[in-house]
Amino acid sequence: MPEYGSVFVCLMGMGTVFFGLICLIVLTMIMGKIVGGRAVPAVAAPAPAAAAPAAPGGAHRSGISPCNFPRPPVYWTHQQTGGTAMLHTIQNSALTVTIDSVGAQLMSVTAAGGTEYLWNGQAPYWGGRAPNLFPYVGRLTEDSCAVEGTIYPMGRHGFARRAQFEAVEQAEDRVTLRTQDTEETRKSYPWAFAFSVAYALEGASLHVTFAVENRDRRTLYFGLGAHPGFRVPLEEGKDFTDYRLTFSRPCRPWQVQLSSDYMISGQETPFPLEGGDTLRLRHDLFHHDAIIFHHMDRTVTLSAGPGTRGVTVSFPQMSYLGVWHTPDTDSPFVCLEPWVSLPSRQGIVEDLTQQDGLVRLAPGERYANRWSITVF
Repeated sequence: MPEYGSVFVCLMGMGTVFFGLICLIVLTMIMGKIVGGRAVPAVAAPAPAAAAPAAPGGAHRSGISPCNFPRPPVYWTHQQTGGTAMLHTIQNSALTVTIDSVGAQLMSVTAAGGTEYLWNGQAPYWGGRAPNLFPYVGRLTEDSCAVEGTIYPMGRHGFARRAQFEAVEQAEDRVTLRTQDTEETRKSYPWAFAFSVAYALEGASLHVTFAVENRDRRTLYFGLGAHPGFRVPLEEGKDFTDYRLTFSRPCRPWQVQLSSDYMISGQETPFPLEGGDTLRLRHDLFHHDAIIFHHMDRTVTLSAGPGTRGVTVSFPQMSYLGVWHTPDTDSPFVCLEPWVSLPSRQGIVEDLTQQDGLVRLAPGERYANRWSITVF
């Protein structure tokens, strides 16, 4: 019996060691699979958004301070779709003008004496300065348009204002910037095109030429417009309400009416001017967004009267003039916006091949439209 007991104990010990080795091998294999597997990358928490700059406090006659109206969201902000933004400067003895390659947007229009005429994009009023509007002007129903039965997404005022432009011609007093269709633009606008903006100085005038080339095999349809904002007031001791818009000759404009959703309602009504040529500025003019003029004279001057600084905008090839600042604020600027075409009608996703007022350009053709800013 003692011999059998010793053998039994020996066998039990060997079995325990063997079982332990098997367990260790299995555990090693399991851990290897876990460690060797593909780890899921951690997602970094988004950085907190920067707080908007506080509005300047306190009432002030210049109109730069905020009023007690509720603040709407910023209507346009400076964004780019890719590439590196560049600033281009042109100048002559009267003016120095700076243009951004993003959107070919004016950034500064400064007179020789140092007066800045262009709005500076200050929050919280409006982040834009002078966007160029292509291939659409204004809002679209459901932020969409239709082409030959297909619906395409497109934001307000089109996509050119966020596109990267390249300089194709530049001299001391002029520059031409151009953008063209890309895979990204064709997701919203299914045509091949080139859109250029040329700036040229002549004395105290800045001439702007929009040019569109149809590089497609089909007829090209597009809207077009400008959206420059100007500082008001332009000099010390003046207030927003001291300023007026004066057309170069008496006229009887009609106002294009907007719906409650700020779309085109389909109605136009007479808009009498003081003395047949003058509109005095008030902040409450823009409670319901822009005033859109039709059948008006095509040269208009912003000033506080004789002997004051001002701006004249001339747009002989444009049928409409939008006058705007951010609604329900005391914004210290006003936009004078010459447009070729109108925004979308209420409740209608516009078919660009059918919408009235859009430019129609045959394959291989080029369209040009010139307007100007003159300061004094």
